[in-house]
Amino acid sequence: RYGAEFLADHIERLSTLLPDERYSIISDNWADVLAGDAAALDFIDLLSCLRDEKEPAVWGMALSGLSELDRICSSSGRAWLQQVTCDLVGPAVERLGWTPVIGDSDLDCQLRGLLIGALGNLGEDGNTLAIARKVCEQWLDGAASVDGNVGAAAMSIVAAQGSAPEFDWFVELYRATSNPQDKNRFLQAAASVPDFDSACRAIGMVINGEIRSQDALGVLARVIGSRDTGAAAWGEIKDRWDEVLAIPPPQTVGRLIDLIIYRSEPEVAADIEAWLSSHPLAGAERYTAQQVERMKVRVDLRERESARIGRFPSR
Repeated sequence: RYGAEFLADHIERLSTLLPDERYSIISDNWADVLAGDAAALDFIDLLSCLRDEKEPAVWGMALSGLSELDRICSSSGRAWLQQVTCDLVGPAVERLGWTPVIGDSDLDCQLRGLLIGALGNLGEDGNTLAIARKVCEQWLDGAASVDGNVGAAAMSIVAAQGSAPEFDWFVELYRATSNPQDKNRFLQAAASVPDFDSACRAIGMVINGEIRSQDALGVLARVIGSRDTGAAAWGEIKDRWDEVLAIPPPQTVGRLIDLIIYRSEPEVAADIEAWLSSHPLAGAERYTAQQVERMKVRVDLRERESARIGRFPSR
């Protein structure tokens, strides 16, 4: 836990610190936000020092915090947070471009994909959304000019902005490939489409055996974790609980609740806690308790911060 004077001093010279030191300061500050010992707006202020950051790990920690705030803020606050994200990430994406250049390192390529994904998914930048669709199609057609990091980021953007047609597209791609890695990639994209009917179809595909048992829980976890449709999808999974639990090997059943931490809506979180108490996941009792605790931390975060984000300008 950093004192205000210490943190203010290090914000001024953040760029002079070693990458792991920068990572630690951002990670610790985000932990303080989750614990209620720091305000979300102070965390956002800290991130304003990252515009010239070149380390993917540092950016990843920062964007993870922004992504969590995106899940808990009001509609008006979300619009403000999108603009903050565009202002923070946009210049770096403009500098890096969408195409690797001679001399780029693996870290440069990772960073390019990470920031493009953030600009599209968190910032919902209109130009990025338009480019992402074209790049995704080129990448899936095998275009050598599209770097894999950029292609994966573009596909995540298309999925996050998609509806039933995109779900159908990713399912068709899943069925057409025999590559296990590609199958999982397309399934995760399909499960990320923010459309309730599509989420219900994904659940049905798991139950009727269309999705391999080793992939099934990852799909269901992604559906539950969806910012837009996860709460309703949880209700659908509850209604088909016995059918869902009949699919995976017993030792992996805990994966079903990997993303319940993002169900920070108080009523939904209370329902999840009560349901898991009366319908325990055999062999995953300790993990269940940990996940419920982490979920309740996000409930508290929502109740503290949701109305503040966007209400006051970041310094």
